[in-house]
Amino acid sequence: MKAKYTLFNVIIVCALCIGLCNAGAFAKSKDLLLVIDTSLSMAGYGGKNIMPLVKQSLPKFIDQLDDNDSLTLVTFDTEVKIYPTVYIKHKSNKDILNKYISMVEAGGKWTYTMAMMAAVFDKARKLQAEDPDREQVIIVITDAIDDPPPYARAHRYDVKKIAKQYSGNEWFIFFVNLGQMQKDSHIAKVQKEVKENISQYTKVIDAREGLDKVITQDLKKDIDTMAKVKEINTRPFYMHPIFIIVVAIVLLIILLLLLRRAAQLKVRGALEYWNNDLLEPTIEKVNLTAKNSRTISIGKDSHNLIRIHDFTLRTPILLKAVWFDKAVKCQLIAPENTVQFVNRDAGDILNDGDIFKIANYTFKYYEG
Repeated sequence: MKAKYTLFNVIIVCALCIGLCNAGAFAKSKDLLLVIDTSLSMAGYGGKNIMPLVKQSLPKFIDQLDDNDSLTLVTFDTEVKIYPTVYIKHKSNKDILNKYISMVEAGGKWTYTMAMMAAVFDKARKLQAEDPDREQVIIVITDAIDDPPPYARAHRYDVKKIAKQYSGNEWFIFFVNLGQMQKDSHIAKVQKEVKENISQYTKVIDAREGLDKVITQDLKKDIDTMAKVKEINTRPFYMHPIFIIVVAIVLLIILLLLLRRAAQLKVRGALEYWNNDLLEPTIEKVNLTAKNSRTISIGKDSHNLIRIHDFTLRTPILLKAVWFDKAVKCQLIAPENTVQFVNRDAGDILNDGDIFKIANYTFKYYEG
């Protein structure tokens, strides 16, 4: 029993390893849109100046980008500014991105969130159209204040107004929240609406404590984790870890049943035999079950499990365990025209009490 459980554990572990390895095997290159709130509130107007720490942390994040990824820097306040997309082919490409970051300043009077969302989603859609095999990742770093300019007060943040044209996408959308406690309800609402209307892969990351750690360590891990989750969710059902585990369990059950069935295939019972040529022969009896074998050979040579020195038949005969009519029976295998049954007509499946003659010996089989 212990061996069976060990085999079960091995199969499950292998299935999980296959699933996890496949998750990594299908990793896609990413188009990242790094969106930075550059309104005055990010520079300390009415609160803490967090822009310097954001700019200080981002180069470490950029350094973690994989080859063939792209990054598009987007800033927003009263207006939305989209920088040229940079593809990571060499360190010099990251240097260009770092230069863009160094140029960012928080000085906008207003925070036009609705315009930003529309512009960013439109850019993500264009990148997706250019190469559908890439993942689009949107990272919005903001203090969660929605304060559009006076001329756009009628266009306060409302995802539902733009949801129709962008719904059904599977972009990765992260909101890095730098706001105060009172902003939590707003950012939670943003996440809920985006998740329900744009992409299910939406997450808010609380960066009020430990901003540097969030940007330099946690953000990349969150992106990779979300990519693995999406890959598992979208892979063919036959490559899903749960399916693999189910198949492994089914195969294990089949294997155990086959092993059990094979273990039952042993010749059982007893066999008496005596020499026909003698007037008062000695009757020998052998316990077939004790041989613990699927096939028992009977012959005059030493390699046979049952050796009869004066047996005149040169070719050994065999007693073989077989499945017959849903039961394990003993099959007699002997050269053609050498077997003569005493108690019944000819046949190769032995029944309890069968008596048969072969060459100079008579045999009687006892079943069970």
